[in-house]
Amino acid sequence: MSLPRKKSRTITVGSRVFRWHLILNKDHCANWVIITADDTKNGSELAFTFHPGPIITPRIVRRAILAGFEDGFDPDEPNSSRTLSKERADEILHYYVRELELEGAKFTWRPDPKGGLHMKIRSQTTPKGQLLATASTLEESSLRDDVASSFITAALETGWQPELKDADCFWLEEDLCRVCLAELGFSPPNHAALPTTSRVRESNSRPS
Repeated sequence: MSLPRKKSRTITVGSRVFRWHLILNKDHCANWVIITADDTKNGSELAFTFHPGPIITPRIVRRAILAGFEDGFDPDEPNSSRTLSKERADEILHYYVRELELEGAKFTWRPDPKGGLHMKIRSQTTPKGQLLATASTLEESSLRDDVASSFITAALETGWQPELKDADCFWLEEDLCRVCLAELGFSPPNHAALPTTSRVRESNSRPS
């Protein structure tokens, strides 16, 4: 199907131009994004739904298209229409992989909602090196590069070896996560006074 040009935008993914249309529900229920290839009228559409809050950007639409391809979406096949699952939609909206650089080293990080929202971080130099994960449950508002950088710095100070292959996950302890968040102005919920940064980092230090 084709989308109305006046109420849609285009985006290029690879060598293909797609057209996407945002449908806002006036009753504040689920909203929709509909995507089709711009050069076909009888192909399939890709869609995902989300609740009010996120601002839909071209980057989000690009991630949705790539996720659709992985799930079998073929824009040229009439019977290949797909609606991304809630888990997939959450992934492209909130839990996608980000990249950052810290003191010349490059890392990837992504939020993981399983068992309470936390971060998973790896070195780009050694993607199969030791994984860093936060033991503390995070808030959506703390899913930022500066927070990830603070966690990386604290983990490196307390024994994380991102280049070490076949190693167990390194868990950044909850108290230290809370200190990192507090240093950036976040107020960790449901906790009393925070220990000092130096005390926590000394208590988490590993023997050399």
